[in-house]
Amino acid sequence: MTDWSLGPPFEVGAGWIHGPDPDNPIRRLADEVGAMLIRNYAAPAFFSAAAFRYYMPAFMGWPLDQPDSPEYVVEATIRAFDPGGPADELYPFLVSKFALFDAAQRRAVTLFLDAFADDDELGGLARAALRNHWYGAGGADTP
Repeated sequence: MTDWSLGPPFEVGAGWIHGPDPDNPIRRLADEVGAMLIRNYAAPAFFSAAAFRYYMPAFMGWPLDQPDSPEYVVEATIRAFDPGGPADELYPFLVSKFALFDAAQRRAVTLFLDAFADDDELGGLARAALRNHWYGAGGADTP
């Protein structure tokens, strides 16, 4: 809930329930009070470089454990690693999110994207991300 009584918005309550399945006790509390739950996996689009470095391992792990999930998190995670091309208006901002990654993290991202490169549905997105940034950006050599 957003409280505007003091002028600027202030969020009262949980902004994120990790794993909002019915067995999660926080989910049960949210259900009891009639809270609206929205599954939103676009969060990485709004992360700072520090948040991106901190949260992306979890975003990468879930799709690797559940690659055939109907949840949008798999596609959203792959898309988060594609800054597009240098001519794209948001390219500098999107590339800045990767600035704090060390060599091992860049390599992990490249391996993550490689894992989906041959997927029938997501392969095009993964290959685009690899081509647009990760090959030649310290992640790996172009195959």
